[in-house]
Amino acid sequence: MHFPIIPEQFRQDLQLENMSSRALLNAKGELLGFGQYCRRHERCHLARLAVAPFRRGQGLGVQLIAALASEGVQALGVNECALYVYPQNPAARLYTRLGFHDVALPDGQRLDGCRYLVASVMLGFA
Repeated sequence: MHFPIIPEQFRQDLQLENMSSRALLNAKGELLGFGQYCRRHERCHLARLAVAPFRRGQGLGVQLIAALASEGVQALGVNECALYVYPQNPAARLYTRLGFHDVALPDGQRLDGCRYLVASVMLGFA
């Protein structure tokens, strides 16, 4: 997968049958944000996090991550959340601000130069 993702690739990669998906909508029903979670490496893995470009920088990313993390750790019975992020993705700064930090994958894998970030739910964003 490459960043930024193109719409067709996004549709193909959604894995709706394997992931819990959530959307942020405004009062008109317009999509403002989207994200998914699943269990991976005994953590709540957050994936496909996206906020509409015209709404970035307005706190929706924090709301989206908090909602997914809170629901995910409870549903999955885990204590940590994790995600992949490309170093050049501006959202990487948000993840760091929320307490995510770089760790090695349990099995030593890497995904196309992505960073693997983990945060404890005890940090308060969930």
